[in-house]
Amino acid sequence: MGLTQLPPPILQRIVKYALEASDPAIVKRSLFGARSRQLTCATFEALVHDLALEDNDAILVQAEAEADSGPAAATTRLAAVITRPPLARAVAHLSVHPPPLSTLSAGRSSSTAPWEDASTALTEDADSDLASAPLPLEDLSFLLVLSKLPALTSFTWASNRLPPTTLCPALGTTARSLVAFTLDLAPSPSDAIRWDASQLSTLPTSLIRLSLSQLSIEGVRSLASAATASLPALEHLELTRTVFVDDALLEALPSLPSLRSLAIVDMHGTKLTDKGLAALMEGCNTLEVLELHRVEGKSPFAT
Repeated sequence: MGLTQLPPPILQRIVKYALEASDPAIVKRSLFGARSRQLTCATFEALVHDLALEDNDAILVQAEAEADSGPAAATTRLAAVITRPPLARAVAHLSVHPPPLSTLSAGRSSSTAPWEDASTALTEDADSDLASAPLPLEDLSFLLVLSKLPALTSFTWASNRLPPTTLCPALGTTARSLVAFTLDLAPSPSDAIRWDASQLSTLPTSLIRLSLSQLSIEGVRSLASAATASLPALEHLELTRTVFVDDALLEALPSLPSLRSLAIVDMHGTKLTDKGLAALMEGCNTLEVLELHRVEGKSPFAT
């Protein structure tokens, strides 16, 4: 039996392994050069299976312009996904990341004048980063792209700005099979930003793994509300760099019927006490793993 006679899912997996194990450029030339429709489709689907998107609106504008010209004009993975529904259905993992540091530092002076105050220089560098940074993804255009990806199983927002306020409802409507959601805000040259986690309870009920960082007070309340109202399949919850985690949240988590592991990491100055931990341990019968790492609360319960 030849490769082209294999079932499409198996063929795509073989192509994916080949791209990971060898020089992708060589593999792509070989597969496309075989002039097999099955191999070509499997290669395209493997290439878009994990789609990474820079938080740069110029990239999205270019992809939209290519899409307007038809599938034949697509030169990027994003444009191909937008114009070809079969490829859009092949995207399983989508991640949004900030522009490279080289983009932010372009044009910045590499030295500081001897008479220049260090704090002033740092402030000016931060202002320069903000001024030179590319425009972020336009919310409506990004959500339109998201609406074309019905087979998403994993989503990660790792940019240095907040996601669209309607991100959760959009995923709840489009990605009905989503099992993993991560919001890990990257360091920003501006002041620390915190996520309100608006409408967190509208995420798909299929969600199994949830990882959140830098929640605001509203974000912690939204998570507590989601724990009591939705997320029946959630098994793994990780919270990082969120000083507003408190006893009220831990008292709400036993409402998650499938919760198996909870990790609270890098929390300095929280209002957590033994009371909240006791409520969690006594009320969450499914919990198997509890990790408290670099957590500072009102009692010395963590290291």
